[in-house]
Amino acid sequence: MEIPSLPNFNAPPRWGIFRELSGLLELPKNVFGWGKPLVDGKSNPILLVPGYKAGNFSMEVIKKFLIHNNFNAINWSQDYNNGHVEVMLEKLKSDILLYQDKFNSKIHLLGWSLGGYLSREAARDLPDSVQSVITLATPIHGGPKYTIAAKEYIKNGFDIDQIEATVTERNLNPIPVPITSIYTKNDSIIDWKSSIDPHLSEEDHFEVSTTHLGVIWSPDVFHIVANRLKKNLI
Repeated sequence: MEIPSLPNFNAPPRWGIFRELSGLLELPKNVFGWGKPLVDGKSNPILLVPGYKAGNFSMEVIKKFLIHNNFNAINWSQDYNNGHVEVMLEKLKSDILLYQDKFNSKIHLLGWSLGGYLSREAARDLPDSVQSVITLATPIHGGPKYTIAAKEYIKNGFDIDQIEATVTERNLNPIPVPITSIYTKNDSIIDWKSSIDPHLSEEDHFEVSTTHLGVIWSPDVFHIVANRLKKNLI
């Protein structure tokens, strides 16, 4: 796998957002359930973190899938992801410590898009509290700079170049827990190349054929998630 350099990243064109509507086609695939569980999650706790401008309801289908596979799937306490990373990160870390104490167990994290970035950074800061991290269509590099939300961040007073510099500096230190990055080249929200983590092996990256929106509903993604969680069960 070729690891892209920063200059190769580009925000997708805004017209591509219409392609994301095809991600809705993943939803009907879940209507009749998932059959026999793919794995016995042994009640392992897994905290779900939604993407930018999304709330806990967006993760409801994959949450039900995880419960079907005997995981203790939990919503994060903040519900709506408003993009204020520093504030949300501290609250997410509080959630992790709370549930670690409650279940007397390390916590798995599953984050979509910006929620995946928050999950990674929480694991970076609390490696003794996190068992594994799975990210879905998450921009690992550049913060919002290589996403269609870049102009909105600038309009709201954020310095996206400074955010990118901070992200780059933090990425110099590998995260010492198992991480899986699931991405799609059909992504019209982020540059898919920004989902590649040079600290991970090729086997820790999984390409799927759905869209940025579709990753939270895709049975193909669910199978990858189940198998990766199985590999890191407590």
